[in-house]
Amino acid sequence: MASTSPNPGMDRPRSRFVLVSIAIALMIIASIAILTSLYTPPQRTQTPGGMGSGGLIGFGNLRSFSSYNEIWGLLSSLEEAYGYPYVIDAVRAMVTPAASQGGSPAPAPPASFSTTNVQVVGVDELDIVKTNGRLIIAASGNRTFIVDPQGLRILSSISVDGYIHGVFLWGDRLALIAREDLVVIEPLPIPRVSIIAPPVRMGGNTSIYIYDISTPSKPSEIGRIVYTGYISGARMINATVYLVISMPAIANTSPSVNGAPIDPGLVFQVDPVPSSFATIASIDLSRGDHREFSLLMSHSSWIYMSASRLY
Repeated sequence: MASTSPNPGMDRPRSRFVLVSIAIALMIIASIAILTSLYTPPQRTQTPGGMGSGGLIGFGNLRSFSSYNEIWGLLSSLEEAYGYPYVIDAVRAMVTPAASQGGSPAPAPPASFSTTNVQVVGVDELDIVKTNGRLIIAASGNRTFIVDPQGLRILSSISVDGYIHGVFLWGDRLALIAREDLVVIEPLPIPRVSIIAPPVRMGGNTSIYIYDISTPSKPSEIGRIVYTGYISGARMINATVYLVISMPAIANTSPSVNGAPIDPGLVFQVDPVPSSFATIASIDLSRGDHREFSLLMSHSSWIYMSASRLY
């Protein structure tokens, strides 16, 4: 006996609902297929890295500039938009002496003499005392002393302009990092606020002096490089010194090396509202070669360096 539905009238709406659901599902699948065929994944661009053939730094898609007028236009618009706090905070940040990021000292390899503590083995840090086991180098104020630890006598001393922030020692090469301050006392205009800005410190240079100390009693200066701004940190790997120099990002100023502005094509914007130029420099003590670029970014006084990266 053939079976029959107990309620044929209810089957028809249910069948229509199933057919409509199938049709909608097919339309969705077809739409996804069409969109997938039309979609082309975006291509990422990568600007070649800098600081040597190994490309220590990858600039990615950071904005670069064709002229300082373009840079100053950006900074002027920021000063107009943010006014007094934007400028004074950037300048005040430069006043406080910078410190490198702390951490537990890394274990040092066995040696016949003790070395200063470092965070990463093979990455030397700036200090006022260094030794190579044969000589002791000690800096104080604007003077550096070369000492014979065996004879307990000073072999020679070096005087430089400014305050010596620290030294590096590599073989017969001695590098002194010195800071020269330029104090400018002037009230800054404060838009929309009826008070006078406090005096601030502006300007200042950081110099690296390179000496040949193969004859410790007669050190010979073989090079000096002067950067605008204050030192934020320094490291050395093998014979290469890496410096981070900061200065306020204010219109009509530019980071410079030996009095010449850094190529604007080597200035990159990192932050949308930068408050400082951070100049990254590498100096080869053995040859005297040096390279630089500058980043427009928020002020930073902490750095960390591994064997292959600077943070």
